[in-house]
Amino acid sequence: MRFHDLRGTCASLLIQSGASLAAVASVLQGQGPARLRALPSGRARLLTVRWAVAERLSVCTATGYRLCERGELPHIRGSNAIRVRPADVDVFLG
Repeated sequence: MRFHDLRGTCASLLIQSGASLAAVASVLQGQGPARLRALPSGRARLLTVRWAVAERLSVCTATGYRLCERGELPHIRGSNAIRVRPADVDVFLG
């Protein structure tokens, strides 16, 4: 597991437990509150890149992952899983 994955998991757990974005940013030391966003809890509310996002965007899964890597599609990473809010896909489709 990479250190970056642990930072993402830590941020996800803090946000899900109700911590403010400022508190999460101070824990992570280096990412300001503007880059952190609260996502709804529960797997049913988040889409996987592999199936749902690629299908909704009509692209292959590799392109979906690249969009997340480049920061063009907001996402949350927990360990090796990437999830995206349906609203963020809709905004991307604009």
